[in-house]
Amino acid sequence: MNPYNLAHDLAREVAKSSEYLAVLAAKEAVLKDAGATRMMNDYEGKQNSLYQLYQSGVSPSMEQLEEARALLEVMRQNNTLEGYFLADARLGRLISDIQKILLDAIGPARWENNPLS
Repeated sequence: MNPYNLAHDLAREVAKSSEYLAVLAAKEAVLKDAGATRMMNDYEGKQNSLYQLYQSGVSPSMEQLEEARALLEVMRQNNTLEGYFLADARLGRLISDIQKILLDAIGPARWENNPLS
């Protein structure tokens, strides 16, 4: 069977998984909570700004890092957001497990697994 077809089949199965459906439900809950949505948008904006700094070779200031960390700490106290974070982590674990299975299967062909290096 064609690996691309299998990948599409796998993507469809992941989209039906309890992990993925839990993330969708948690996201809907966040969107229904104006405060949680505002915090999530603020945090995403801060994360994007930090990423852009890193990409341009500039280290963010301690103040910028502390600001993002403090916001995340406040967000974790919101039950709706914490539910989203937990659901997203479970989905991330599923995807990570799938990636590990794939990489284990192709490991011998990868250069970093060269026994002569």
